[in-house]
Amino acid sequence: MQLLRQKSVMNSLNLDGMQVRANKYQPTVDYLREIPNLGDYYYKKICNENYVYYFDVLLQSRTYTIRRTVKEFQNLEKQLSDIWYLFREKEIKKEDTVHNPQIVLDNLTKYLNQAIQQFPIPEKILEFLEISYVKIGHSQKFKEAFFMKQAGGRFSDSRCKRCGTFWAKWDKRYFIITSEGVMYSKGSKPENCTIREVMTFDNTFKVFYGDEKNSKQIVIQGSTRRIVLRALNYRVYFDFLYCLLKALKECIYNQIHPFDSFSPTRNGNCKWYIDGQNYYKELYEELQLAKESIYITDWWLSPEFYFKRPVGRDNKETRLDLLLKRKGDEGVQILIILYNEPRIALNNDSDHTKQHLESLSQNIKVLKHPSQKIPFLFSHHEKMVIIDSITGFMGGLDLCFGRMDTQQHHLFDSDDIEYQFWPGIDFSNSRVKDFYDVKNQYENCLLPDKRECPRMPWHDVAIKVGGEVVIDMSRHFVQYWNFVTLNLEFKQRDDQLLHQFTSPLSSSNLKFHSEDHDGYFQLEEDIPSPLKSNSKTDKENKIISEDNQNQYSNLQNDSSNQNQSQQGKQHDSFKEIDVQAKIRARSQQFELEMNFQKLNSQRSNSLNDCKFEANKQIKQLIKKIKETTNLEKDQEEYFYVRKKKITHYNRNDLDLGQEEEKQKVPHIYRNTMVQFRTDGHCEIQMLRSASNWSIGLNPSNTEQSIQIAYLNIISSAEHHIYIENQFFISDSAGSTVRNQISTAIINRIKQAHMCKKKFKVTVFLPLLPGFEGEINDGKSAVLKVQLYWEYQTICRGGTSLLEQLKEFIDDPSEYIEFYSLRSHGVSKSGKPCTEILYIHSKLIIVDDTFVIVGSANINDRSLMGDRDSEIAMIINDKIMIEGKMDGQSIKVNKFAHTLRTSLYMEHFGITYSQAQDPILNQWLCRGIAKKNTDLFRTIFACYPDDNIETIDQWKDFQTKTNLDKYDANEFQGHAVQFPFKFLEKENLKIKIYQKEFLCPEINFT
Repeated sequence: MQLLRQKSVMNSLNLDGMQVRANKYQPTVDYLREIPNLGDYYYKKICNENYVYYFDVLLQSRTYTIRRTVKEFQNLEKQLSDIWYLFREKEIKKEDTVHNPQIVLDNLTKYLNQAIQQFPIPEKILEFLEISYVKIGHSQKFKEAFFMKQAGGRFSDSRCKRCGTFWAKWDKRYFIITSEGVMYSKGSKPENCTIREVMTFDNTFKVFYGDEKNSKQIVIQGSTRRIVLRALNYRVYFDFLYCLLKALKECIYNQIHPFDSFSPTRNGNCKWYIDGQNYYKELYEELQLAKESIYITDWWLSPEFYFKRPVGRDNKETRLDLLLKRKGDEGVQILIILYNEPRIALNNDSDHTKQHLESLSQNIKVLKHPSQKIPFLFSHHEKMVIIDSITGFMGGLDLCFGRMDTQQHHLFDSDDIEYQFWPGIDFSNSRVKDFYDVKNQYENCLLPDKRECPRMPWHDVAIKVGGEVVIDMSRHFVQYWNFVTLNLEFKQRDDQLLHQFTSPLSSSNLKFHSEDHDGYFQLEEDIPSPLKSNSKTDKENKIISEDNQNQYSNLQNDSSNQNQSQQGKQHDSFKEIDVQAKIRARSQQFELEMNFQKLNSQRSNSLNDCKFEANKQIKQLIKKIKETTNLEKDQEEYFYVRKKKITHYNRNDLDLGQEEEKQKVPHIYRNTMVQFRTDGHCEIQMLRSASNWSIGLNPSNTEQSIQIAYLNIISSAEHHIYIENQFFISDSAGSTVRNQISTAIINRIKQAHMCKKKFKVTVFLPLLPGFEGEINDGKSAVLKVQLYWEYQTICRGGTSLLEQLKEFIDDPSEYIEFYSLRSHGVSKSGKPCTEILYIHSKLIIVDDTFVIVGSANINDRSLMGDRDSEIAMIINDKIMIEGKMDGQSIKVNKFAHTLRTSLYMEHFGITYSQAQDPILNQWLCRGIAKKNTDLFRTIFACYPDDNIETIDQWKDFQTKTNLDKYDANEFQGHAVQFPFKFLEKENLKIKIYQKEFLCPEINFT
């Protein structure tokens, strides 16, 4: 579904074909009963009105309903002088309003239809029919009305406060209730109808009303703001409440969702990508076909990035800035949010990106956040592309230099520019030299010779999604965009706010833009010949051994897996009742999370079916999260006090009635053009880490659904957990680190050990953090401190994961093993070379069933919610295939199984049948990694290595190379053992004389 730029004001209203139809009449008492807990005081205000009359207004193929009383029609008649008189001519008699409501309804409908035949239609009629110049797109409209609004109330506001906020100034504003939320403008006319702010519905949205001292006052509170309203009269007061509660009841986002996520579980489709080549290629093809909008969030975006490689002549037009210019010139709206990096620490040059891209087209707008006037510790880390709100791409891959790679992970590039895979500074090794002066990407070379100096290969995982989950991605983008706009560019907000969530492009007969290519499960094709090596591994990556061809091809038959401090003293009564209702709602959320059932062999393959049988371990972990995020210390919390006749309304107070009819969602079919269908085969839910600083959430509503989902699926794992991550820093490192991932793993292994059941955790981490500097120079402070926290988490310090396991397990490797990746090759001069293969993916696969993939690392920065902003998806494919665990045949999910086995095939250089069972064949993988480790140690004497416990030992160790023994065919895959003893006797913490000492410790955890 499409999000549109807010500056879309109609010069004239298109009222062709407008009709008004009678809907129903309802006794006024029954109408008021639909607003819960209104006291007698309010019933007396319109007790002289016997009925409320409902009318459907049909305008431009859309319909909405208004409700009016006879008195409102009488007031309208007094304001108009040239329309048929209903009451003055006794067309409607007083006794009819009591005894013949159907006659009244028919006459009122006839009156309205006669009124709209005039040209032009009087403004009073348009206002009566709630027709304005405010453009709400394709959202369902519930109500439009003027209210008085009090200034202030934002939970996050870095701007200088305006004077009106301090004395709680009241202004008249035009409010609109839609199916997505509440928005307001200064007025309803062309000159003042642009939206000033949007409050989207979610499971934190609350409405407060019923204070007899302020009887026409309504307080609405969303995730980012609290607004105090005062109705102009009681009829508007009642109808606004009626419509607002109805809209909340119908909005799926107002319900509690698994893992405390803002997003519901959706049916849709999903496709995975290993490494960048095919991901970027397909992303380019989808971007080429964008019709209305492209939305991008990125930690780093390089305008000169090429989507297709080698660049040569054929792929020069695939440069990112050229593509965005073409789409902008076609009228596609392109909105980009970038992390505004601190210049003292990073060289992303987001200023260049913003200035360059915005100069290309007036339809390209780039925002940067947060402000770095005072350097900010945390970052916007999410990587996401949304096309026409139909297709979404996300994962670990930024659109920037250094990320493109193939599954062969070559170290060198071609001399011939026509065959260069990594032009300019895209050929990089951040371990040797970090990026700098990135806008001059061809003038600067990070490495002197592309055929002699090895690059650092890059391993990553990303996905493409289709279906209603893309609407959730769009909704998150809107919240993010609007917050940044209000936070940094308040004066320009009329031109930049987003509020619409629907578009004709999302209809069910649309086609998925690109072909659904083969290759979901197989390794990518090799890159052009100048980059090929003679290694046996490359050949194995291109083909599948004959004895497994049939097994593997069976899986390919269907490749569709895939400020409020001054609200005024008069509001104290509202605040008094805030506490317990908030606690009650929160406790209900966490009750759902803690009751996430332990998955067993008979479990249902539904995310929503996994919430019932309690698991003690996950209860304890979730409780710790609650304590560490101070959810119970919210100063805005309150209780429901009926005796004061003040009502707190939340999603649980309404009868939600029958189960909602399933909405149409897309599905990928494997054919030439993939059509959206209603039977998407994956259950997908969007997760995020989001907070007050990142998208303006109330500090009490920090979202950390990524961590909660991790804890749930780890604790409920039956057989196997597979993890790939750029970092592994968790609570076993000590009290400084708060995320509970280590504890969840330890508890699950303890449980398996006590039950004497086979269980395995496989973890892949980078050999070294990707920071510039050698271990013996002054530039490596950040590298070392990251190593410190990882080793404290895994194997050192007294409370680490392995040390805790050794207290009751003689050999923890029986249950958990850590691996890394390393690549090798031969330079142009014939010299054998090696370099670490940097793991940047953020992935967990449990039991070949559940997959979480996104931008979140395993550390506090990514998982605590109030630090780095992150996004992820949890995916549960409903297509079941045959799999194996510990020699036993079991049903596994196709998406998860094929992704995990493909990663095993790449990392260990094995066949599909060998990768199928991660428990039974763990000895094979262990042996391959050990052999590769021994070869790298003997031939290259490279670090990190278990034989290097001090820096002095490294100086001696590196002299023991035996390059003449190099034979590429002896290596199998890229997997090596993770070095637990590396620099074990060195103090890796930052020294007091190093500049990084000024950074707080949480910056590195």
